[in-house]
Amino acid sequence: MLCPKCGKENPNGASFCSRCGSPLDVDTTISFESLNRGNHAPSPLDQLRSEANRANTFAILSLVFSCLGGLLGLIFAIININRISAVNRMNFFPDDVSELDAYEAYKRKLHRARKMTVIALIVFAAVTVITFVLTYILAYYGIDIYGMLLDGLYK
Repeated sequence: MLCPKCGKENPNGASFCSRCGSPLDVDTTISFESLNRGNHAPSPLDQLRSEANRANTFAILSLVFSCLGGLLGLIFAIININRISAVNRMNFFPDDVSELDAYEAYKRKLHRARKMTVIALIVFAAVTVITFVLTYILAYYGIDIYGMLLDGLYK
């Protein structure tokens, strides 16, 4: 009999692990139904819905901040890509056929959020390159844009 805590092989009929002392006869598995009894935990479909909504919000924020050329767009995009990847690794598939349409809709929403986030990353890269190129061109012609900005701030 394997110990559920440390993995040590113990003789059959043993009550406790010979290595760590954990009880061997206790069933430590938790059924999904027991987690969802009462108001203790949201259902997987509710979790998927909230994650899809959150991913969509982060995608919009990353796109807006990327258009403005801010690092916040990059930060939101990286966080969102990681969250969407984690949600896609969830082992959830609805048991009830009536939940299948909702499941597919939330998965599509996650996919759209991922596409928006990738677009935000591309926009961030383009805005950054354009900013550097314009700064270089202005500096080449002797226009000190940063000096002009600082003079305007301190007048």
